[in-house]
Amino acid sequence: MAALEPALEGFTVLACTGSHALLSLAVVAYPRIDLWADSIEALLALPIPEQGPLLLACTDDLPDGSVLELIMQLRPRLAGRPLLVVAVLDASTDPLRLKALAEEGVQGLCCSHAVGNGQLLSALSAVLHGGSFVDAGFAAQLRQPSHSGSRFGSPSCLSRRERAVLERIGKGYNTKEIAAHMDLRHDTVRRYLSEAYQKIGVRDRPQAVLWCYFHGLVTQRELQQLFR
Repeated sequence: MAALEPALEGFTVLACTGSHALLSLAVVAYPRIDLWADSIEALLALPIPEQGPLLLACTDDLPDGSVLELIMQLRPRLAGRPLLVVAVLDASTDPLRLKALAEEGVQGLCCSHAVGNGQLLSALSAVLHGGSFVDAGFAAQLRQPSHSGSRFGSPSCLSRRERAVLERIGKGYNTKEIAAHMDLRHDTVRRYLSEAYQKIGVRDRPQAVLWCYFHGLVTQRELQQLFR
């Protein structure tokens, strides 16, 4: 961490994980962390500086959403300021989920099993110096061609708002809840959904939920919770 200090100059360092044990360890092991929280809501409630770039280290086990959800809610508050993201993921993370994170601009993809051997520090160093870092196992998965849901549209065809609305659909939110969560009118949410459905080639919510899962916008754990 001492070697990274010059690269960290000017950055606000954020940590967010649903694992209290991991969060406690991070705060002790990485004293350079400025703000930390165990949920999206808690992180967004913190006094995040209004100037300067941010470095976010997070896991995908947040109680109120995923890494993608956190990024989508955090970015509008930054007004274009740089946001570097390093995600610590379970070894069983689906390749489509990995691709969705990479497409969303997550620069570091670490495996939780390898964090203790210095992988997190390597990832932080890489992204702070303008590069990226992908765990070797994840890199192998990303190189494999994927055919799941290939007859549907790709996430790249969606606007950021359409993608955010679809992700919430995949987590079981109804139109009213999405409108309240995103501070939108009900008819605006319905319009985003209608346009997104046309772009990705689905007809209804069940198909949209499956599309979100196949394209990594919803985790297996979130899908299990939805259909519990």
